[in-house]
Amino acid sequence: MNRIIFSVLLTALLGAGHGRAQMPGTQAVGGAQADSVQAAQPFVPHDVFDDLAAADPATGAVVRVYQDTLINRLLMERQLVYNNRTVSGFRVQVFSSNRQQTAKAEAFRIKDMVKEKFPDRGVYESYSSPFWKVRVGDFRTREEAQGLLAELMQAFPAMRHEMYIVPDNISVAGTK
Repeated sequence: MNRIIFSVLLTALLGAGHGRAQMPGTQAVGGAQADSVQAAQPFVPHDVFDDLAAADPATGAVVRVYQDTLINRLLMERQLVYNNRTVSGFRVQVFSSNRQQTAKAEAFRIKDMVKEKFPDRGVYESYSSPFWKVRVGDFRTREEAQGLLAELMQAFPAMRHEMYIVPDNISVAGTK
């Protein structure tokens, strides 16, 4: 399957896909103009076959790709999985407890409180024996996390003694 996809992409990139007959069970892909991509944009699933079908600005040539409809779906799913990965970064820890009887319930209660006040931030509870923890945000640098730490301390003054910035694996899609 990967060899087929690679062959189709290579053929399309080299411009040798003209004049092929459509095979049964396949769908013609193409004809749409490619959107310009900006580096600062959040990830949006992207169909590479639409880019290949865009007219070449120099020659006006258009690549027509005939393929099984399942290939598009699989490529889009793979892009979503690949781009929802994690990298090293920082979060603000607002809670950590190892009290066996109360820690889990307390972690979920605090998670809900923080989500209510900061709905646009990722709030994550985790269990790493024997500790239940609640962490907030997805930041690439400690300095970026510092701003959220100040907001959280102001919003929840009773918990400020438990709040600090910690290194963690963060969601790239949610990075601020």
